[in-house]
Amino acid sequence: MSKKSNTTKTTRKSGKRRTGKALLITILVIIIAAFLVALSPLFLPRATANRVTSTVEKIVGIDSVVNKGYKKLLAFLQDFTKNIRPASSATESAPRIEGLEIPAYVEGHEVVRHTGYTLSWNEQYLVADWVAYELTATELDTQESSRSEDFRPDESVRRSSQLDDYRGSGYSRGHLAPAQDFKWSANAMSDTFYLTNMVPQEQDNYNGGIWLKAENATRDCARITGTVYVVTGPVLTDGPFETIGANKVTVPKQCYKALLIIDTDGTVQTIAMSIPQTAKKKESISNYLMTVDELEELTGLDFFIELDDEIEKAAESKYDIDFWPKSFR
Repeated sequence: MSKKSNTTKTTRKSGKRRTGKALLITILVIIIAAFLVALSPLFLPRATANRVTSTVEKIVGIDSVVNKGYKKLLAFLQDFTKNIRPASSATESAPRIEGLEIPAYVEGHEVVRHTGYTLSWNEQYLVADWVAYELTATELDTQESSRSEDFRPDESVRRSSQLDDYRGSGYSRGHLAPAQDFKWSANAMSDTFYLTNMVPQEQDNYNGGIWLKAENATRDCARITGTVYVVTGPVLTDGPFETIGANKVTVPKQCYKALLIIDTDGTVQTIAMSIPQTAKKKESISNYLMTVDELEELTGLDFFIELDDEIEKAAESKYDIDFWPKSFR
């Protein structure tokens, strides 16, 4: 055999070893990154856990093979650990309950966890039953990412709405979990642009008007109190509905928010609202405030189920408007 043939075989073997090492390193990076991000909220204050997430995402990058593997493993780990409570919340400004924002699951509906928020997908209507997340003042003060605008279908569900459904429909792709609440993480920001986080909304008076006021009021809550638990979505009990696109995406007549705050003394405060798409831009959201109990009756959903039953009963039956920021009045 010629020296050239031996050299070629040696080069090929060397190349395979390098490829094998690179693959092993990639797998290790994915595993370590996913475990760090999934487990840090269980043992660290939320602000520190967010810094861990931000650092890890800078390492794995965005829109890379490593990132895709990391996100799939992370989703599995987050689902596995969702019922585990933090060892301590002593360093938080107020008592904190992990997963408190997650409503009762709707039987047969897919539940998807994206970076920073969770949603329940209603395949019949091609919009979410609810989108839930915890919003903190620290997150609002952390500017790791700018608005990405990468609207896209969600491959995490069996059947997602599509970009073509919205084109020429006269409706905007209205965020449920607002992009502005997720600037603390490039992945979290990008994930808010999945179409499963969208509902068709009238733009001028609603998406850019009174619904924006509701989003700003929610941010005011987080800035003033430190943490607010948020559930938001379309009301799907008052059909029949208009639909858009070939896939017949439901246009909701109204969208809701349910908010919960645990004060520093442990007192639980809740408030809710449901705002019709016919509302005017200059209207106050105070016209549409209600108790969480009233919102549950309207939507058929069950919110804040992780609360002790007696606390939940008392907190959801009323709201104290004087407790909430002036933007609610």
